[in-house]
Formats: sequence, structure tokens, C-alpha cells
Amino acid sequence: MNEFCESHKSYFKTNERIWCDRIACFLCRTFFVLVLSLVLVAIPVSVASQTQDPSTSSASEESVGSVSDQNQTYIKAATDPDVSNADLRQMLLPLTAEQISKVTEGWQRLLQENVQQSVDLQRSLKDLDVENTQITRQKLVELTDNRTLIQRNYSTSLQAWTKKGAAAEETKPYRDYLSALTAELIQVTDNWTLVENAVRWIFSSNGGLDFLKKIGIILVSIWGMRMAARFLRRMTQKALDRQRDLSESLKSFIPKVVYWGTFVVGLMFLLSGLGFYLAPILTIFGGLSIVIAFAMQETLGNLAAGLMIMVFKPFDFGDYVEMSGVAGEVYGMSIISTTIRTFDNKFIIVPNSTVWGDVITNVNVAKTRRVDMVFRIGYDDDVEKAKAILMDLCTSHDKVLEDPAPSVFMAAIDESSVNVNCRPWVLTGDYWTVYWDLIDKGKKSFDAEGISTPLPQKQVHIVEKAQAD
Repeated sequence: MNEFCESHKSYFKTNERIWCDRIACFLCRTFFVLVLSLVLVAIPVSVASQTQDPSTSSASEESVGSVSDQNQTYIKAATDPDVSNADLRQMLLPLTAEQISKVTEGWQRLLQENVQQSVDLQRSLKDLDVENTQITRQKLVELTDNRTLIQRNYSTSLQAWTKKGAAAEETKPYRDYLSALTAELIQVTDNWTLVENAVRWIFSSNGGLDFLKKIGIILVSIWGMRMAARFLRRMTQKALDRQRDLSESLKSFIPKVVYWGTFVVGLMFLLSGLGFYLAPILTIFGGLSIVIAFAMQETLGNLAAGLMIMVFKPFDFGDYVEMSGVAGEVYGMSIISTTIRTFDNKFIIVPNSTVWGDVITNVNVAKTRRVDMVFRIGYDDDVEKAKAILMDLCTSHDKVLEDPAPSVFMAAIDESSVNVNCRPWVLTGDYWTVYWDLIDKGKKSFDAEGISTPLPQKQVHIVEKAQAD
């Protein structure tokens, strides 16, 4: 039996060594294959290109040449004077920034040629008779119409070039040329030609009619954004009204953000749809935001504090609070400040940063409050009788709660009186009613029972010192 066990132990040990060797061999082979793969991947592609046959190389060169010719043909088609603005927008989509720059240069050349022809005709007007003057002005009007289309395509190519990643320094000369050309042409053109151009522009599909169409689109879009903003604000308000844990100030603030946020987003989509390029405008606002943040640090601090107050809800509308040396009812709250109305109907506006940075006492958080009153009686008066009178007043008052029960006790012996504390529990809204009732009834009951209310007094003893003989 022992020999059998020993033989099996030796057998398992031998098999264990064999499997360990096999696993080690497998790991070594796997590591070798991985290293070899990395080496093959790291070989430069130029070696493979050098070893390829000449026919493949020539084929690739021919394909590159054909692609280049095709791009040149496409760019030439994009600078065709007869191409429409809608077609040009579609043709610019697959082009790169470098290719669009060539398209922009082409439209600039066309614009330059058009302006040169206009200037030559404008200079020749003073030497012509009436009949030839009318013919020349008609040609000027036609050149002006063509120039309007060229300028529009020129601006479209500039916008597409900027969207594809062109730097501001690259596009600045082209933009300056366009703006300066527009201003100078108005000054050098004679009055009759300007009037004819204005009349034709008003009734042109690319001029006044297009402008009126854009105005209509803007008005309809603003009306649609207003309706959408109202609908979203109403839905947001209904959703917030179901949340009981949120403060009333936050419930009134979030719908306003949704309303104006809808307008801002809709306005951005509208401007983008009308052809305005928003990237420069957003860049300018981004730079101005840093300057505004430094200039309005205190205002931004009030804004952040207002958000903290709305979220963490230390008080709400209608609560009686004590903060920053001010006590009263919270009448209103904005993102910047909090308005407190005092008992004498004064309205005090406190910045939110001051409110959030100070101690806030809110007496309306709990449903019940304890009314603390101190009644002073004379040294010779019956303390137990006074306590019984105050306890009867508390238990007979309909607004004093039974649980917790009111307590009446002698609190201290003062310099001129014995102080008896009366502490009933009431609902928070009944605090001042109970306070004033018990003060009034307590004084009248003490007077009726002969219990005095001493005034502060001091006894002064004069000691006469005998004169020395």
C-alpha cells in the first residue's frame, strides 16, 4: 500500500514538472511572437515603397496626378461667375482650407475685374453725350448687379475658409479689401447711378426682397422662440411645483433661466441659419467675460451666494429671519440680493454675499416655538401665588399647546425683584399673539391679586463718622 502511494506521488510530481515546462515554453513563444510583431510594425514604410515594382509606383503617381487635376477642375468650377450662392455653398463642403483659399482668391480677382470696369465706365461719363451716358449708366447698373453676386460669393467663401480652420491673420486682408471696396465705391459713384442701383436693389430678389424675406424669417422665428420659451417655462414650473423640498426662490429662478436660455439658444441658431458666422462673436465675448469677471467680482460673489441660498434653503419667502443686524420677514429674493420687510413696513435690501457670510437665524423652520417671558414681583409678594396665576393663564389660553406643557418657575432673585419665568409652547404663527396676550393678562391679574411689580431701586445707607476730639 505504501509502495503504491509512493509511486503515485512520484508520478504526479513528474507530470507537474512536465506541465510547468510546457507552460513556460508557451509563454516564451508568445513573448517572441509579440516582439517580432512589434519589430515588423516599426519598419518604415519607405522601405516597402522602395521595394515595390515600377509599375505600381507609376500607377500611384498617375492616381495622384488625376486627383490633383480633378481638384483643380473643381476649384475652377467653384469660381465660375455664373455659379449661384446656394451651389457654391454645396461645392465648398468637401474642399480643404487650402483649396478654399484658392477659391477665395479667384472670387477676389473677379471682384477686382468688375470694379476696374466700373471705374473705367464711371470716368468716361463726363466726356459722353446724353444718349451714350444713359447706355453707360445701364452698363454700370449691370456691373453693380454682377458685383453684388460676386461679393456675396466672396463672403461665402471667406466664411467657409474661416470655418475650416483659417487663422484670423490669413483672412484679414481679404475682409479688409471687401469692406474698404464697398465704402469707396459709394463715394466715387455719381448720384444718378446710386439712385438707379438703389431702386433696382429694392426690387431685386437678391436685394430688397431678400432683405424683407430675412426680416420676416426673423419675426416669425422670434414669435416661435417666444412660444417655445413660454411652453418650456410652464412645463418647468409644473415639474418644480411637485418638488416640495425645493425653495420658492429656486422654483421662481429656474423657470426664468429656462425662458431666457431658450431665447439665447434660438437666437444663435437663427443667426447661424441667416449666414452669420458666430465664432468671432463668441471669441470676443469669451475675452470680455474675463474682463467683466474681474470688474464685477462683488456682483459675481452675490450671484454665487444667491445660488447657494436657493439650493441649501436656509430661509424662504415669508420666513421671519434675523441676519446681518436686520430682523424681519423675507419679502423677496433675487440672484443678487434679498429683500427684508420689517414690522414697521420698511424694506431693507441686503446683498446675498453679506447674507451667506453671516449668521442666519430662522424662527419659522420649526412648527412650534417656546414663548419666553419674565415677570418681576416684589420680595414680600407670594411667589407660589404668582406662579399659580401665570399657570392658570397659560392653561386657559386657547393658543397655548398642552404638549409640550407650559412651565412656570422662579428663575432668580434680582437686585430689586424676584424673577418668575413663564414659558408656554405655541405654534410658530401664534407666537406674538400669545406673547402680547399673556403680558397684558399677567399684569392685570397681578394688580387684581395685590402682587406688586417693583421698579429697579437701590438702598443707600449713610454712615456718619464721629469727629475726632
